[in-house]
Amino acid sequence: MRQSKVALAAPMLLAVTVFSFFPTVARAEGPADGVLSCATGPHSGTFDGEAETATEMVCAELRHAGARGPHVVTVSKLGAATFLSVTDGAGDSRRLQIAGLEEVPVAAPRLATAVTRKTSIAATQQVDNIVDEEQRVLKTQRGDMLAGAGLGAMHIAGAAMLPAINLRAAYETTSFAAVADLRYGFGSESNDSSALTLGIGGRYFLGKRDIAPFVGGGMSYSSQSFDTRSDGNYGRWYGSNGGAGAYGELGVEALRTHKSRLALDLRADVPFYVVSLEHSTGARDAMQRKSIYSVPISFALAYSYRGI
Repeated sequence: MRQSKVALAAPMLLAVTVFSFFPTVARAEGPADGVLSCATGPHSGTFDGEAETATEMVCAELRHAGARGPHVVTVSKLGAATFLSVTDGAGDSRRLQIAGLEEVPVAAPRLATAVTRKTSIAATQQVDNIVDEEQRVLKTQRGDMLAGAGLGAMHIAGAAMLPAINLRAAYETTSFAAVADLRYGFGSESNDSSALTLGIGGRYFLGKRDIAPFVGGGMSYSSQSFDTRSDGNYGRWYGSNGGAGAYGELGVEALRTHKSRLALDLRADVPFYVVSLEHSTGARDAMQRKSIYSVPISFALAYSYRGI
């Protein structure tokens, strides 16, 4: 009788040992099968309960997005800013700045989608899930509106130097200025040639001090009129034309830290046209014609005032 009890006890002991081993194997294989797990990471400046609630909400969204494996949810603060981030088991992370923990319900689905699909946070933005940080008013560089006038001189073909006036308006920042500039050079009794140029372009300042050099350029429109005497005042060349072109300039601007500006510049307007001239001596059979290409080159000293 005792032998039969021993014989029955041995198989039962073996069965208990085997079945108790299986759950251990199953538990060990769980993480390897990719079961989602979430942990609360460092959360400086945030209470434990708040960080754990944020982790639960993010984890629920990760599960909904089909995430697998271990994930760490981190809540951190920097001044008034709060950062919510998720890192997967491979070390790939996504972070979103939010106005406070009240925005976790909005941020959690976006973080889960971004980290699961390996995309950027910006790609998850929609009209109904924008957080406060994404709609803030961006800071812009301060600029000044300027208006000014000046005097100068202008050279065109056949005229050594014409007196000129200069009118300009500009919007100027620390390093750049958008400029609209008009220049008119007029002739004298002996040389009635004239030229007008209108340019729209920009200037780049090579420094941030009170006095700074600059280079500039842009598109322009110019009109040139020629009426010069020749052959001992017995004849004259005359003609005119106008059209589009481009310009380049260099110069220096002073008083940049004041409400006023004083600019000295040298500019060349390159036209996309030629001017046809006729030569007349009063006799019809003596008429001559020629074409010239003239580049107006001007030098100007202009004063501008800020605050228009």
